[in-house]
Amino acid sequence: MKDIAYNIAIIHAFLGVHNNEILKKIICQVPSFRITSSDDIRFLIKENMDAHTKKSRSEKTLSKADMACIESYLDHHQIKVITYYDPLYPKSLRNIPDPPPVLYLYGQIRETFKIAVVGPRNPSEYAKMMTKRIVKNLSENNITIISGMAMGIDSVAHDVAAKSTAGTMGILGSGIDTAYPATNRWLYEKVKENPGNCLLSEFPIGYPPSKYTFPMRNRLISGLANGVLVSEAGSKSGSLITARHAGEQGKNIYAIPGMINNPLTEGVHRLIRDGAVLITSAADILEDLYPMLKIEADHKKFLNLNDLESSIIGKLEKNPSSLNELLKDTSVDMSEMTRIVSMMEIKGIIKKEKNNKYFVTI
Repeated sequence: MKDIAYNIAIIHAFLGVHNNEILKKIICQVPSFRITSSDDIRFLIKENMDAHTKKSRSEKTLSKADMACIESYLDHHQIKVITYYDPLYPKSLRNIPDPPPVLYLYGQIRETFKIAVVGPRNPSEYAKMMTKRIVKNLSENNITIISGMAMGIDSVAHDVAAKSTAGTMGILGSGIDTAYPATNRWLYEKVKENPGNCLLSEFPIGYPPSKYTFPMRNRLISGLANGVLVSEAGSKSGSLITARHAGEQGKNIYAIPGMINNPLTEGVHRLIRDGAVLITSAADILEDLYPMLKIEADHKKFLNLNDLESSIIGKLEKNPSSLNELLKDTSVDMSEMTRIVSMMEIKGIIKKEKNNKYFVTI
């Protein structure tokens, strides 16, 4: 299996991102023997071309040193090579237009609800403040945060979520071996520190970022998420591309309103006018997601609960309890318990009776 993953990464680096039709055919019958030259790859391409297959383009001659570097990177950084036909391939990406035939994954993709957070590279202080607040609260409720590892709002969202148990997913507009921008190297290292986080790319090892790769990346950001939050966006912001993909994929779109005379909010206000959900807190998103959360709960695949939430459920399954009763044998104060119980109530996990006692609803 290791040789097959290596071969796929080598073939992908040779073909680039413009030959997915041929790449998909080759993946189905990729040899288990070790590819050692560009001639081996050309032979495979020739064998898999027919009258209806476009001639491959953007081929890149790879030296043995290049191939050795790719193999070394995969091994040293524990990168998984996942093809469209692999059981590990994200189900949510199978349904998007032009799903990538190969993904490179550092870490693991968790089975949690996911919200993508997008915005400008030079956001206002207001947008940064709201993003931090909302991401923190979503993370506390076991929502995984997805973004694009860029400067600005992406960095703010990843930075807050990277320390949480729900984690964060960084979707790259380059090969998984490339930290872009270089000034964000610290963020790559921070994401890697938490085993609950992951990095994902559809581009071959060594593939550079460009103005074409980021729009391609955006469809994966929305494709992997249950909804997309636009923190701030001008009239021509790239965040609107992600929002458009989300709309086409049937995903929920959330938008934080701003000052009407701020050019950075023109795109956000257009989204709200066109039907995006106006939000002022994480609770608005959780409340909007409630039907989906309840469906998952009914299928016994609810959000990963933290220890305190699990303890609360355990108590309430035995006996309906008040806030004061729930506080017993815990280390939190009343304000924190009230916040946790309120969020669990919003998500439909528990409900309050007329006597102010809570009971489990899932």
